Amino acid sequence: MENMTVRITSQQEELLELIARNLGSSRSFFVRSLIDNYAEELYRKLLPFAELQRSSLEANEKLLKELSDPSPRLGIPRPKKQP
Repeated sequence: MENMTVRITSQQEELLELIARNLGSSRSFFVRSLIDNYAEELYRKLLPFAELQRSSLEANEKLLKELSDPSPRLGIPRPKKQP
């Protein structure tokens, strides 16, 4: 599993310290408990965004491929229809 680093502001750190102290636990235990208790719910909420990003990425890749591989007839005028 990949380690992840998250930066927090000093105000967030103070709040985390205050909550952990009032609960009588360490900051890391409090954070791990939050993750354990809410990870599945957060995953369900974030899944639609991940799907949207995936479909957007696929569309962008398709568009880039089309732009980088132009039609061989590009720039050749179409023959005019004879009446």
